[in-house]
Amino acid sequence: MGGGLLMAGAAALTSGTARLVAVVAVVAVVAVVVGVGAVAAWALYDHRTERRRGDSA
Repeated sequence: MGGGLLMAGAAALTSGTARLVAVVAVVAVVAVVVGVGAVAAWALYDHRTERRRGDSA
């Protein structure tokens, strides 16, 4: 995430290809963060709703 922010800062000072690369990098970082958050939320939900031995059905 720090790399994406660094590239965004460099893009703010430049133009053209560097800006495009920075935008793509930031979008990729956001996609990874959202994806990891979604997987973590699903795993927590799955863990909390899993039936344990001895639970009544």
